[in-house]
Amino acid sequence: MSARAIFRGQVAAACRQHAKQMTDTEMQEMLRETADKFFLRAVEVVLLWNTLNQAQLLVDKTADDER
Repeated sequence: MSARAIFRGQVAAACRQHAKQMTDTEMQEMLRETADKFFLRAVEVVLLWNTLNQAQLLVDKTADDER
């Protein structure tokens, strides 16, 4: 095998490795973004749940006061 063919093979291998690393990095970033979105949605659900509970307590208190 000629030196040129070896060099081309090494360049091709380096390009494949670089592409794999970029793909892994992009995938990790997507997973982080998804986890962040999930966390924010979970926080929204908890806040909404707390708001609904507070509203129910107010309704119950108002009903008790009217009795």
